[in-house]
Amino acid sequence: MKSGLEPRRLGPKGRMSPLSHAGLPTVHGRTRAVIATLRVHDPSRSSLARHVLFTSSMNVHLRFDRGTVCVDAPEGLARELPHVVWDERTFDFRTPAFRAPDLVASCGTAGIAIGAPWPTDVRVAFRAPSLRSYQDAALTAWITLGERGVVSLPTGAGKTRVAIAAMAQARTPTLVLCPTRALLAQWKKEIELYYEGPVGIVGDGERTVANVTVMTFESAYRSMDTFGDRFGLLIVDEVHHFGSGIRTEALEMCTAPKRLGLTATAPASSSEARRRIDDLVGHVICEVTLDDLLGVHLADLDVVRLFVDLSSEERSRYRSSVNALDHHRRRFFQQAPGADWQHFVSVMVRSDEGRRILGDYQAALRLASFPNAKHERALSLLALHRADKV
Repeated sequence: MKSGLEPRRLGPKGRMSPLSHAGLPTVHGRTRAVIATLRVHDPSRSSLARHVLFTSSMNVHLRFDRGTVCVDAPEGLARELPHVVWDERTFDFRTPAFRAPDLVASCGTAGIAIGAPWPTDVRVAFRAPSLRSYQDAALTAWITLGERGVVSLPTGAGKTRVAIAAMAQARTPTLVLCPTRALLAQWKKEIELYYEGPVGIVGDGERTVANVTVMTFESAYRSMDTFGDRFGLLIVDEVHHFGSGIRTEALEMCTAPKRLGLTATAPASSSEARRRIDDLVGHVICEVTLDDLLGVHLADLDVVRLFVDLSSEERSRYRSSVNALDHHRRRFFQQAPGADWQHFVSVMVRSDEGRRILGDYQAALRLASFPNAKHERALSLLALHRADKV
């Protein structure tokens, strides 16, 4: 930060919130302010190429700063760099952290010396796992398309194994994001089969960062502004969760140029969620369906749906909680028709009543997902197949 110039609007813990790809900074998802937007130029046809004549001995320096990247360069050059905007909060040129690889590539094409704001001199050695043909095809597609993209495989088809093969290929410090604390242990256990070094864990009360680290989504959202420049490869399990919502800032605050998303349910190709994931992680590069694997790599199966009912007491609790939320939701969107769900939640949590209603709604969803009748049916099925593999 420049001497004597204090930042004016910062998020919690002083973090700089990511600047959006449209040039609008979000101050930790709450305050929006318009700053200058710049066109993305073709270096071969814009004044960026002309700047090379005057800056052949001058470097562009990138500094990771609380979730974004500061760009230290002459003003005339900085204003021509792709994705770079002037940040009036700190009086710096700045770019979203996830845009840094594009910036480095553009400068390299134009012959401008620039250092990468991610580790380039650390090599992480993995033993490569054996892969089935469709897993190998997914890995090959990822490598061929610049080590970025989303792999969509059915549940149980070995997405984790593809990810570890990608780690072995990349040989760079790697961060794995997963949605739940339970998956932290699963990922750590699987990684340790192929990697002999320490595996860092951030989440579930632990906070150790190593060259290979596993982190929950929530921990990434809270902490990526601190170490978003420490990894060259970002792997996102259940990546479809990042199609919308404020938690996408976790991916924006990481500079890792190599990215792999994993999912069994990729968003529809024409959806806004798909476009957002394309931007943050990459396009869907391999999509394999359950039908593609049945009878070849997976055993044939039949899908049987068994329906259960909520008890009268459960149904009453569910309706009461859902109706209370619907009442407030309708009132809110009548007054703010352009708002979204995240905005609604941010307003509700400001009051004790709102927090109680949201809590009751979450409890109602859990009740509908696993009522007593479903629990009893599951126990009876397990008892029926006690001697079988389940």
